[in-house]
Amino acid sequence: MCGLDSSLFHIVVTGVMVLFEVDTLMLMSGSGASTCATAFEQIDASRNNEVAATPSRRDVKSEERQAIRSVLVARSRLVNIRRDLENQIRSMLKEHGLLFDRAIGAQFRERAIELLADCHPLRAVVDPLLAIHEHVGREQGKLDGQVRRLAKGDETTRRLMSVPGVGIVTAVTYRHTIDDPSRFRSGALVGAYLGLTPRRRQSGEVDLTGHVSRWGDRLLRTYLYEAATVLLHRTKKWSTLKAWGVRLMKRVGAKKAKVAVARKIAVILHCILVAGTTFEWGQPKAA
Repeated sequence: MCGLDSSLFHIVVTGVMVLFEVDTLMLMSGSGASTCATAFEQIDASRNNEVAATPSRRDVKSEERQAIRSVLVARSRLVNIRRDLENQIRSMLKEHGLLFDRAIGAQFRERAIELLADCHPLRAVVDPLLAIHEHVGREQGKLDGQVRRLAKGDETTRRLMSVPGVGIVTAVTYRHTIDDPSRFRSGALVGAYLGLTPRRRQSGEVDLTGHVSRWGDRLLRTYLYEAATVLLHRTKKWSTLKAWGVRLMKRVGAKKAKVAVARKIAVILHCILVAGTTFEWGQPKAA
């Protein structure tokens, strides 16, 4: 770096970034000495939130972990492609008055072919899309088999699956994203690491709570949100976690409750990794 030490270079760059943020905040709130202190308070609060969301030591991915993560990411991409193809074909059929019930995979292809006669004008357009859909589904099936074998051969992953709403894919993704739970000083930091905690803006007497930060691993965050949805809407068995989520949903609404339950699931999964236990369902209190 032209003879400049890397650590000194980092300090200089950081200083410039802080000064730029101060100038920006002062321009937004009006020039003056009183606004400068407020600007630094806002920046300090932002820095503290970033530090809280950072693991206690550097997140170094092993080759095995990186390979498994690649399988999970590839599978997620194939699922999105399959879903996009189904939505596109369904939309094209709907424009011609052809409707059918919800179906995925092979059932979707069979139902689409049944609706289209050989002489239908859409047949020549839909057939190539169905061929791609079949190929994508076949490759996704291969990756699904790999994920199932990973879960079957790992006792820790099977313990994570004891949490209601957490399936094979979510458990494997959590297992190989968090990897070493000792990287986090407490389970609460996992929620911040995955971007499931609200942003906070603190300055003097002002303490504002905003939307979740959405930092960290997007794939795992999505799976945890889906697990919370399954727990609140599909899981029939009673648990203290479900009861808490249902009460919260009635008070703050479904969307915020799902985020809170997803954050709670992330903390519970971290506790299971650390303690080597399984999920405790609890008992409903007698009326």
